[in-house]
Amino acid sequence: MGWEDRTVVVTGAARGIGKEIASRFVAHKARVALVDVEEEPLNRTASELSEAMNNPNVAGFRCDISDAEQVKKTFADIRSRFGPVSVLINNAGVIRFRSLEDTTIEDWDFTMAVNLRGAFLCIKEVIADMKGQRWGKIVNIGSSAGINGGARNVGAYAVSKAGIMCLTKSLAKELAPFNINVNSVAPSLIDTRMLSGIADMASQIPIGRTGTPADVANAVEYLCDERASFIAGETLNVNGGFLIV
Repeated sequence: MGWEDRTVVVTGAARGIGKEIASRFVAHKARVALVDVEEEPLNRTASELSEAMNNPNVAGFRCDISDAEQVKKTFADIRSRFGPVSVLINNAGVIRFRSLEDTTIEDWDFTMAVNLRGAFLCIKEVIADMKGQRWGKIVNIGSSAGINGGARNVGAYAVSKAGIMCLTKSLAKELAPFNINVNSVAPSLIDTRMLSGIADMASQIPIGRTGTPADVANAVEYLCDERASFIAGETLNVNGGFLIV
C-alpha cells in the first residue's frame, strides 16, 4: 500500500512545525487532514499545500483537541472524507512562560488539556482504525523540557511533555503486536513562535544554530517510514546537541 492510500492526521498543522510535517505527507500524495484550533491560518495552509504539491486530498479541520466531543466529531468527519486513519502526528501544543510560583491553576489545566489530554483523545480515535488495517504510525511531539525539566519558567509545559513521552512508551508496548509503531520526537530551540521566550539560549547549541521546522519534520518523516519499522517506544532528540542524554 502506497502513501496515496494512507490517511494522515497532523494536529497543530496551521503553521510552524505542524505545517512542515504536513507538507511532507502532502508531497507523498497521502490523504492529509490538517487539524488546528485557528481556522483562518488552517484553511490557508491546507489550500497552500494542496496547490503547491498538486494534491487534492488535503483538508483543514478546525478542532479544539482538548474537547472530547469536538475530537470525536472531527475524526468522524476525517474518516467520512478520507477513510480510516493510518498515521497520527500529535504536534499541537501550548506553552506559557511562567514560574511555577506564578502559574495559576488555569495555566496548569490549560497546558495539560492541550498538550497531554488532547494527544490522548486523538490517539483514542485512531487505534481502532490502525488495528483494523494491521498497520499504523503514531508520532508524539515531546520536548527536551520533558527530559530535563526545561530551562526556566516552563514547569507546566515540561510536565506535560514528560507525560507525552511516557505515554509514548506505554502505548508502544500496547500497540506493537498490531504492527503499530508509536514513537516520539523531542525538539529543543526550534525557530518557531515558541522560541521567543527562550531565544537567548540559542548560543548554547553546540551545532551553532537554532533548529528549523524542517529538522523536526525530517525526524517525524523517518519514524513514519518503513525503514523505522523496528523502532518502537523511542524518543528521538532533535536539538543540535543542546541536550545530550
